[in-house]
Amino acid sequence: MRILIVEDEVMIREGLAKLIKSHTGHTVAGEASNGQEGLNLALRLRPELVITDIRMPVMDGLELTQAVRQAYPAVPVILLSAFADFEYARTALRFGVSAYLTKPVNYGELMKTFRAVTHSAIAPESAPAPAPETAGDGQPVSYKGYYNEIVTRIQAYVRDNVDTASLIGAAELTGLSASYVSTIFHRC
Repeated sequence: MRILIVEDEVMIREGLAKLIKSHTGHTVAGEASNGQEGLNLALRLRPELVITDIRMPVMDGLELTQAVRQAYPAVPVILLSAFADFEYARTALRFGVSAYLTKPVNYGELMKTFRAVTHSAIAPESAPAPAPETAGDGQPVSYKGYYNEIVTRIQAYVRDNVDTASLIGAAELTGLSASYVSTIFHRC
């Protein structure tokens, strides 16, 4: 599978490329630092998967997604964002993205999403070591699972109600306050 990575942060872009090459067996056909470069590469390379950041100079990831969708409707797009903004997620789903992940992207979540999108298996020997008792931000791993479960439920809600989804609706779905739902999105 030919994969295009579009990310303005060099370390993240290179890290993703290295991860994909070493753990999936797929080819990173190209890398770009902004949406316009990414679109030019996509039109030339015809990737089978695009992984892109949302906020980038020149052309953002949402504009890139829309352009890729017009040129290659069947090509899956995975969006990455440091912002768990509800409107970004809703717009992304409207454009038909395959997944929306917030940064910092958890290795397990990325590989799970990658497998779902590509239907490929990750070699067991490539799997990471078991998670430590606490996550990088000092929170217990069990809390991370709780947060991820809530985010997954909200993402499904947004996907199923893309035109009418709201922060208030997500809060009602989860039984949490709107401000707490927003906080959870920023933590995951």
